[in-house]
Amino acid sequence: MRYDGGIPRRYQDFLGKFNPTLPAPPELRVDLRPDLARRIAARAILEKGSQQVIFGGVGSGKTTELLVATEAISTEETQCVFLDMPLHSKLEFIQPGAILTTFGEALSRTLGEGPDFSHAVGAANIFARGKWTLVQEIEDWEPDYDEMVRVGGKLNPPVPELHEDIKETKLWLADLVENAMSKQAGLVLAIDGLDRLHNEKSFWSLVDQDLRILRELKVSVVIVAPLLAYFTPGRTLEERFDKTHPLWSLPKNSPALLEVLQHRDQEILPASSATEIVRYSGGVLRDLISLARDAGEEAYLRGSPQIEGPHVDYAIQQLGLSYRRGLGPVQLKDLQEIYLGGGFDLRNVQHRELLATRRLIEYSPQEFAIHPALLKELSSHDWPQ
Repeated sequence: MRYDGGIPRRYQDFLGKFNPTLPAPPELRVDLRPDLARRIAARAILEKGSQQVIFGGVGSGKTTELLVATEAISTEETQCVFLDMPLHSKLEFIQPGAILTTFGEALSRTLGEGPDFSHAVGAANIFARGKWTLVQEIEDWEPDYDEMVRVGGKLNPPVPELHEDIKETKLWLADLVENAMSKQAGLVLAIDGLDRLHNEKSFWSLVDQDLRILRELKVSVVIVAPLLAYFTPGRTLEERFDKTHPLWSLPKNSPALLEVLQHRDQEILPASSATEIVRYSGGVLRDLISLARDAGEEAYLRGSPQIEGPHVDYAIQQLGLSYRRGLGPVQLKDLQEIYLGGGFDLRNVQHRELLATRRLIEYSPQEFAIHPALLKELSSHDWPQ
């Protein structure tokens, strides 16, 4: 194959099937966790107001499972609203009220405006976007004219947390929920994107405020949580949610991971290269897809009709470098101690940060390991083998 600056059709098709930033479309999905989505859907439909949580490391397939569950929930009798929170609010500024606000706006769009709940739509918009209000006194200065100031909304960050406002949202949100439920027997809210929160305190504040209101309104919730929420000292997901669904990383040599790759392509990606990609993905689905994509790009650049060993090695090296980048002496020492058998320490902030950034991978609540691509890079340059 001659390199001519264009993208051969077969490689274009290959790369189109390996996008690590998007959940797998239905035709490319492999059922890695049989019946999980159906079980989530059954509880959400049968028990109004139930709350379930899906948690796991970044790239473990939570969004795909949530989407499959959303499809199973959505029937003529049950409406399911899917929210990808990072599209509505900056996660670093997220605060109590953000979920309720976004949910209310989504409901108002699906219901349309009408005299029976138009006031609720207006209240939802004010709560989300803020409003201008009249003030008579600002600090110690009394102006000679009426002055208007902007009061920020819950989706206009950053703003102070006004927990009293959270209670007030129930008044207008209840109207929207009641109207939606008059058309369908059930209402379910699926919330994605919060697994990207690096501060589990932000997640728990939403649980304590927004999810409490939704439970009172009998709206079932399926939410994706950051992995660190599972390891929050003094708080457990099991106590707060009706059902928890952990998505631990799959075993590094799981046949299911090989099936994911072979289901997408067997022409450009031969079994030998796919097996090596599986090994160095660490069982992380997003890294599995990233390695295949990057190896395919390298094979194209080298004029090869297939992905071969050197192309896979290059992709592994680049992934290892991306995880190595930014690690300081303290973190390297921690990783070496873990590698030598020191184990993961829940109380160690550095260890939890390594877990949140996927340098450490969780295979169960008791089993943690250094990402194999990072380990290969560290063994080559930072540590003696």
